[in-house]
Amino acid sequence: MKLLEINTTSILKNTDPTKTTWSGLYIFDEDGDLSGVAARMERGFLLYFGLNGKWQGYFASNSESGYNWVSLEGEWRGYCVHNSKRGFNIFTKDGEWIGFMN
Repeated sequence: MKLLEINTTSILKNTDPTKTTWSGLYIFDEDGDLSGVAARMERGFLLYFGLNGKWQGYFASNSESGYNWVSLEGEWRGYCVHNSKRGFNIFTKDGEWIGFMN
């Protein structure tokens, strides 16, 4: 089930964190190792890039002070909730904690 269709060309033109100035959050895995970045597009919407700069998906606000994590194919992958460090804990759709973003 696709949640959202996206025009990738226009979105990615000025948001690739390896090519432009960006604002957003760093993504870390469960061991605390850097695994990507979440570039802020607008309030409530972040693009998820891997360390190689490749677009992996996005985080869309869930209107409950967290985000839904969605793949490029439009599949719901998981969710993010606030943590005590002004960031978010990242969980799979099955509720497994897999990292955080700050």
